Amino acid sequence: MSDISLSKAVRSNLLSLQNTATMMARTQERLSTGNKVNSALDNPTNFFTASSLNARAGDLNSLMDSMANGIQTLEAADNGLTSITKTLESMQSTLRQARQDKSFQTDSFSLDPENIGVGLARTLDFTNGAFETPGSINLHKNVIVGQNGFVNGGTAGKAGTLEIETPSLNGGTAITVAFTAADTVETFAAKINAHISTLSDGGGVTARAVNGQLEIASAKAEPVTLAGTELEYVGLGGADEAATPATRNGSAAVAAGAIGAFSFTINGLTVNVGAVNNVAATDNADAIVDYINNSSAAQAAGVVASNNAGVIELENADGKNFTVNGTGLTTLNIAAGATTDGIPASGTAVPTVQAFAVKTVDELVREINRDLRAQDQDPRQQRQWQAAHREPVHPGTRYRRRHLLGYRRWHLVRCSQD
Repeated sequence: MSDISLSKAVRSNLLSLQNTATMMARTQERLSTGNKVNSALDNPTNFFTASSLNARAGDLNSLMDSMANGIQTLEAADNGLTSITKTLESMQSTLRQARQDKSFQTDSFSLDPENIGVGLARTLDFTNGAFETPGSINLHKNVIVGQNGFVNGGTAGKAGTLEIETPSLNGGTAITVAFTAADTVETFAAKINAHISTLSDGGGVTARAVNGQLEIASAKAEPVTLAGTELEYVGLGGADEAATPATRNGSAAVAAGAIGAFSFTINGLTVNVGAVNNVAATDNADAIVDYINNSSAAQAAGVVASNNAGVIELENADGKNFTVNGTGLTTLNIAAGATTDGIPASGTAVPTVQAFAVKTVDELVREINRDLRAQDQDPRQQRQWQAAHREPVHPGTRYRRRHLLGYRRWHLVRCSQD
């Protein structure tokens, strides 16, 4: 087959058609994508600029979504606040309706200890209103306050027990609460209150820390009897007790002859003992005792060393336990570790008895509200009140209950204290 020869005019027309087809394809692509530049070949500068702008637009869309979520959260919070406001307004309306009830009564009192006095128990009586039967609250309390207790670094210093007895507490049967040497006045008061909370009748007895001492109070102004063991350590009586020294003694005499320098620690502080060289072991012991007693570590711990026929004995006469450590203890034939036999002396414990001490306003408020809350929670009294406050809507119809606040409840609030 012979080659086809094209004239110059035909070739020019063919190239024109090919260019036209290419331009038509590009135009169709632009129409379908909506973009003038669809690839880097079309226009590299515009293509990469558009890509960057598209990425930025995506970031802005994400931020707008986050803002929309935040707006929805704020709207939900606003709805919640609106609901709370409506609830409070409803409660105010209910309270205003309750105040219109003839049984609603209010009164205010001022509490002046000088006018009330401390020589005779007095009461605040409640009658009528929400009280099915008259009630009363004591304005006084019997108080026993410890003295010189917890003097051993704020702790008891020795374990013991406390017995508490009042006519109402635990049906008149004394309770016993144990304390440890490490107990502070706060932890021991918490133990007492925790024990009383488990009883069916706490008798209005409470314990608390007052100026570093233990206070036992009877809200019913009943006599409080205390007994137990080692009470002098918690400031509630008992005879003064002398300290039992804390000791750490060697198991054998130190060696005779030359002894090289060595060291050990007392409560973490270093005691340096120089070399000694005496024929007799007792003479070596005397020299070692001098090194120990002249050290700042022993003086800081209150530890005194002594020589008992060549045996080194360490002692804290105040009963404060101490700890010794270090390789040098083998030279002294003393075991490392802490002493446990020390017991500090007790203070002179003469507790103060405050008969008929006037309660504070806050104490009265808590006591009255607690007692009335217990009355409110009595199902029998609730049924009696509800039955007494039913009224017919219309003959032949069902009865409705008039309880503007559910069950009527008196509530005392602290207003002022003159």
